[in-house]
Amino acid sequence: MIERALYNVVLASTSVDGTAFFYDNYLECVPEFLKYQHRRHGIRDKYHTCSCCPPNVLRIIADIDRYIYRQADDGIEVNQYITGSKEFVLQDRTLSVEIDSEMPWGGKNRFAISSTSAKPTKIFFRIPGWDTTPTVTLNGESIEPTRQNGYFEIERVWGSDQIDIQFNFSPYLVRANPKIRYNANRVAVFRGPLLYCLESTDNSEHLNQYLLQQNPEFTESHDDGILAGAVYLKAKGLKSEFAEDALYSANKPKKSPVDLTLIPYFLWSNRGECEMLSWILEDVN
Repeated sequence: MIERALYNVVLASTSVDGTAFFYDNYLECVPEFLKYQHRRHGIRDKYHTCSCCPPNVLRIIADIDRYIYRQADDGIEVNQYITGSKEFVLQDRTLSVEIDSEMPWGGKNRFAISSTSAKPTKIFFRIPGWDTTPTVTLNGESIEPTRQNGYFEIERVWGSDQIDIQFNFSPYLVRANPKIRYNANRVAVFRGPLLYCLESTDNSEHLNQYLLQQNPEFTESHDDGILAGAVYLKAKGLKSEFAEDALYSANKPKKSPVDLTLIPYFLWSNRGECEMLSWILEDVN
């Protein structure tokens, strides 16, 4: 939960240039409809009359190490895979952990662990719900650590050791409980911890007409513009529309093949005002 909140809520709150902020995080944005309701219309504001949210973002970033590590009674927990280093004092010994992570764009995570103590120490590595079967190696040798309460547990006398954890970053679909009526027959697209969305900037207007095919095949791409460095996802989809210009019809809408482009949700609304959709219709027929 914390991982998804950090990458998809906290990061989404701020523009890529760090000068504007959201007060709300919409999961769907149709600017014309929001303007009609006199609501915020999907553009981050440079100034809030009550600026309580931007300082809270700064507090979270300044306190990020508390989300990455936790010193437990019987060892150390690694809860977030974020590049950095920290030294721990455990009773009569110290232990240093340095993380080199590709997250959130890739699944490779390398840990350099060092200690001068002859006593064994436990390190717990959180297993994310989106990949419960990563590959783990210790000093280049494949291992299968003990699993305990959602963590890998590795206990040993640490000298100068290296742990590598490789997560699967293939895109996957998430569906809502059918009791959530507004998300019926819709899917959310994730890649690792990142939620993805459609923007009309890439896909034209009326995003609610687009459907993802079942078991879609995604390809990855990059862009050199304002979102440089981000991993885009592309997939084959369908566009549902009437053959005639009518509000209602006895005929089924036709479905035409289209190419869909998805961007990480936290990066939406950085290229001007546009429509956005995170829960995408799925072609269930």
